[in-house]
Parts: sequence; structure tokens; C-alpha cells
Amino acid sequence: YNEVRTDGACPNAYTLTRTWIATDECGNNTEHIQTITVQDTTAPVAPAAPVDVTVECTDEIPAMVDLTATDNCDSDITVTGVDTTDNTDPCNIIVTRTWTFTDSCNNTASISQTITVADTTAPVAPAAPADVTVECTDEIPPMIDLTANDNCDSDITVTGVDTTDNTDPCNIVVTRTWTFTDSCDNTTSVSQTITVADTTAPTFTTPEDITLSCEEDYLDLNLTGDVFDEADNCATGLEATYQDEILTGECAGENLITRTWTLVDYCGNEMKDVQIITLMDTTAPELTTSFDIEIDATCDAIPVIPELSFTDNCGEIANVQFEETSTRQEGVVEDYVITRIWNVTDSCNNSSEFMQIVNVSVNTKRAALREIELCVEDAEIDLEQYLASEIQRGGRWIIKEGVIDLIGSLISPSQTELGVYTIEYTETYSDCPIVQEFRITVHDDCVVQPCTTDDIVISKSVTPNGDAYYQYFEVNGANNCNFTKSVKIFNRWGTIIYESEDYQNNWDGTTTRNAVGKSTKVPSGTYYYIVELKNSGLAPIKGYIYVGTD
Repeated sequence: YNEVRTDGACPNAYTLTRTWIATDECGNNTEHIQTITVQDTTAPVAPAAPVDVTVECTDEIPAMVDLTATDNCDSDITVTGVDTTDNTDPCNIIVTRTWTFTDSCNNTASISQTITVADTTAPVAPAAPADVTVECTDEIPPMIDLTANDNCDSDITVTGVDTTDNTDPCNIVVTRTWTFTDSCDNTTSVSQTITVADTTAPTFTTPEDITLSCEEDYLDLNLTGDVFDEADNCATGLEATYQDEILTGECAGENLITRTWTLVDYCGNEMKDVQIITLMDTTAPELTTSFDIEIDATCDAIPVIPELSFTDNCGEIANVQFEETSTRQEGVVEDYVITRIWNVTDSCNNSSEFMQIVNVSVNTKRAALREIELCVEDAEIDLEQYLASEIQRGGRWIIKEGVIDLIGSLISPSQTELGVYTIEYTETYSDCPIVQEFRITVHDDCVVQPCTTDDIVISKSVTPNGDAYYQYFEVNGANNCNFTKSVKIFNRWGTIIYESEDYQNNWDGTTTRNAVGKSTKVPSGTYYYIVELKNSGLAPIKGYIYVGTD
């Protein structure tokens, strides 16, 4: 045969025209044409596709691998790989990877691999800041920027949220959460716990310790002072309070006050400090009545001691001591000064002294001149017996004229030359002394008197009770001698209760000298008398008499 090849459209597509010629022995031939058409219509045999895979990120999509197919005809198979991406959902991208195997006759076979890109991995968060505890809400630290890492995404959204639990305002818990979100809403979070616990006490400045007068109001903070510089680490507007503990002092008005100031914040943190307030009574009593501080007076008109009243600012008057002193000297007749001092003390021993000065002018008064005639043969006489009744005894005797032996108040005529003598007596114990002058004549014209003291009969008792017996004090016998009787009667304190210069036997136990109070009748008792027989030359007769007035 004779074969003719006619190529077709591809190398493995062609036509063979085979002309068969059969020749017999005779040379006879017969021609037959055989057409053989070769057509490659079988696709290559593709290999198994790679298994489907799922990756997190697009950069994790595996590279396309080289695959080899086999072909029934062709050994030169063209392989093309194509990725078809469906990113409708960027967080679930579907990549269809198709390998197409084409032989030279364009017979193709394909296999596909599905690559799913699904980001399901959350970002990797950084370490959370350390938990902290602060005192006040304004000390809560600001939220800081944190950065997370993501397997796929570089644009991570960070949100920070504070969740506050202030159920207990003194132990507030703030949970600070940072949430990191990638573009596929994969999230991760870290949290920091911030505890707000106020454990710091407030502060203030305590007023200084102070001492007040007891009359001042220790509750008046304008006097004692108030706390200042109140401050708290968290709160404002706090007001301090105080409590007083009072310790009573030893005297009225004195107290020791321990004032404890307390400042408490809203969480019960407190500061205490102590202020000492001392109440003292340092003020002396004062005078509430008026009186003359200095007075000029005469000795017969010395003002009475004034009755003064006193007051004290806090307590009572504890003691009033009065003292009166005088510059007057015994036996000296001259002006003098009376000093009256009131020393007033309160219960806290504060004392005041108030003084009154009385300048006393001494003006002497003179009693009537007493003339006495003495015979040189007369017995010694006591001039004191001749003093006027209003004159106090025990004063000073001075010889004013003549030279005469004067022993105290005694004169002995027998020891005295004839003549006239002047002797002056001055009271020395009286506020206003009375002066009495005696003119004594000593002569020798002695007359023998018809009577002696033996002729004088004096009562021993007086009982003026109306029974006709002993009704009067009687001095009998003197009338027959022509004597004038001078009688003085004294009580037991030496005060004259009765006196008569011409006694008529008529004293019945009464007095008008206020010697027995308001009564005119003297109380029962023993009294002393002096009877002087004038112009008798006889010494005064002295003795005791009992008076019964009950």
C-alpha cells in the first residue's frame, strides 16, 4: 500500500489515506483506498488535586504546586493554574485553585482545590498593666494605649472601657478592659483592676493651747480658736467636731478642759488632736460699795468702820480679813492716823486690799479746875480720887507750877512746902483726852475737925425692893460735921454708874449712864464706891457695897 498522511488541526489529529493495491500473479491489481482518521479526543488524565485547605490569612495561601498529567497521545501537556477568589466575605475568602491540563489537541482535564481563608484567630494582646490601688478617684491613672499583634491584620481596633463597681464608695473597684478586635471581629481582652480605697486620714491644724479667765465663755470659738487648714486627700468641705472633757480645779472657776478635735472623712478615716483650755481665776474680788478712802476727823468724831460689800468674778468670797491699826502711842497726846485694811480673798486665793485712812486731829477738852486745900498735917492724898467722873484714870500727871513731890497721883502735904501748886492731868487712853488742872494750896492753918472717919457710917448693902429696908445707899454721920458728901459708884469694870457732888442719901440702884444697856436699874451684884468728905481734910473713903435689885 501506499500511505498518505494528511495533518489535521493538531498534531494528533490527522488522516491516513492508505491505498492498497492487490496484484496477482498476473499482474492484475486491484486498488483499495483505506482512510484512517486519527483524532485525539481524550483529555489528559489529571492527577489528584491537592486537598482542600483552610488558612487564617491571605499570606498563608499556599503557593500553587506543579502538577503533571498523563495523556494518551501527547507527552507535552500544557498545564495552567488559575485562582479564582470569592472575597464577598473578606473574613471567609474562598479561593478556587484550578489546574487545567491541555494536550496538543486541546483536550483538557481540570482539577480544583478549594482554599478557604478564614481568620478565626484573635489578636495576641499585650500584658495588662499591673493592678493598682489608689486613694481617690482623681488618682485613677488615665487609660494608656496598648497595642496587640494579629496573625493577619495590622489594623487592630482597640477599645478601652472602665466598669466601675461603687457599691461601697470607700472601696470602689474599677475594672479597666482593653478589647482588641481584628477586621474579622476576632477579639481578645486584657483587664486591669484599679481599687480606689481611701485609707488616708484627713489633716488639720489644731488651735494653740489657751488660758482664759474663768468668766470668759470657753465655748466661744472666737476666743478659744477653731481648727484650720482642714484638708483631705479625697474629700472637700469636711468640718471638724470636738468633745470637751472638763476636770474641775481646786477652786471655783478653775477648770482644765481637754478638747479633742476630730476630723472624719467619708470613709471613716479620722484624725484626732487635743487642745488644752485652762480656765483660771486670776481676778481679785472687787468692791461693790463706795467709801471714803481718806478722811480727816477729830478725835471726838471718828467715823465708824464702814460695812463693805465685795463681789468676785467667778466664785464666792472666801475670806474677808479686817485690820485696824493706829499710830497713836500710849501716853502721847498728838494727832494720829488710823489705818483700816480689808484683805478680801476669793476661793482661788486672789486677794484685793482696800484701805481707808483716817487722819485724826486730837483736840483736848478741859474739865473744870479743881482747887484743893491741904494742911501740912493732912494725910497723903490721891489726886486721882479728885478727878472729874468723866475722866479716865491711869493718865499722865504733870507739875505745871511749883516744886512738889508727886509720886504717881499721890501727894504728901507733910513732905511739901507751903505754897500753891498747879498740877495737870491728861487722859492718855482716851480718843479725845480730857485735861483737868488742879490748884493745890498747902497751908499750915490746920483746923481740928470735930469728926473723923470713925464717925462716918456707910451702907453695906442696898435692896430697893419696896420693903422699907435698905432702900438707899446711905452715908451717915457727915451731916453733923458739916461735910459735903461727894459719892461715886463703879461697876466691876470700873465704869461710873452713879455720881453726885452733893449726895443726899438717895441712890436706889438706878443709873442713867447706859452702863447696863437700856435698863435704868443696875443688876444685882457687888459695886465699888468712893466717898469724899469735902473740906474735911480726910482721905476719901473707899469700899464695896452689895446691890440687890432682883
